Amino acid sequence: GEDTLSLHDALPISAFPGLDWARIAHGVDLVALLRGPAAAPRAPEAPRHIGFIGSLIPPKGVHLLLQALARQPALPVRLSIAGGFHGDAQYEASVRALAAADPRVQLLGRCSAEQVATLLKQLDLLCLPSLVPETYSLVLHEAAALGVPAMVSARGAPGDAVAASGGGVVVAKDTPAAWGQALQAWAGDAT
Repeated sequence: GEDTLSLHDALPISAFPGLDWARIAHGVDLVALLRGPAAAPRAPEAPRHIGFIGSLIPPKGVHLLLQALARQPALPVRLSIAGGFHGDAQYEASVRALAAADPRVQLLGRCSAEQVATLLKQLDLLCLPSLVPETYSLVLHEAAALGVPAMVSARGAPGDAVAASGGGVVVAKDTPAAWGQALQAWAGDAT
């Protein structure tokens, strides 16, 4: 709201006294997101569809999500992971092994903007288990524009945005147990 100050607001701009300035929020390309067919309705008995979209690097925490799912083998969900690995062969091998061990998981690889939009339309929940404070998440805003709730870590702007909007779940701890419990509670509430 207008009564809230961010770190940006608190920074001195003494180099340009008297300069009028305004903060402009990031935009979401609604035309691109809404292009193409809508997702087919999910059959009532079909598992809930959750997804991770982002770089497959340790700070983004996809391994945490995979470990959380491994703790909940009977959870009726399927997980689509969209994104590319970036130079950490050991991490890539670990994520690939976790994904291969769970038949509910599908690694999609790098996706185009159109493929991301299609995937977002199919999701029941976007999961962003970041282990570092994020300053912004485009995919979170795209999901929100499509009405897709998100489960996010409590670190940084995504956690703040979800907490403020009520558009999902904020997970306070960066542990497989906490994420597994949050997924179990979400799946129970969603049925």
